[in-house]
Amino acid sequence: MRISVRLYGILQHYRPPGSNGKLIELDVENGISARTLADCMGIPKDALYLAFLDDRQVALDAPLKQDGNLKLFPPAAGG
Repeated sequence: MRISVRLYGILQHYRPPGSNGKLIELDVENGISARTLADCMGIPKDALYLAFLDDRQVALDAPLKQDGNLKLFPPAAGG
C-alpha cells in the first residue's frame, strides 16, 4: 500500500536517501504500524513519540491505511 510520511524535528535526519522535500511517498506492506514503519526507516524507538494519521492522533501500534498521510514527531524538549 502507498502512504505519505512527513517527519518532524530530529526525525528529519532519517529521511530515505534521495527523498526530496519534506513529504516522503512510501510503498509499505498492508497493516504496518507507525512504530514498525519508523523502525524500518532506522528511527530509534525512543526518538518516536507521536503519530498522526490524516490529522488525527493514532497509537504508534495502530495499523496504517492506504493513501494515508502520516506525521511522525519526536519527544518535545525544552523548558
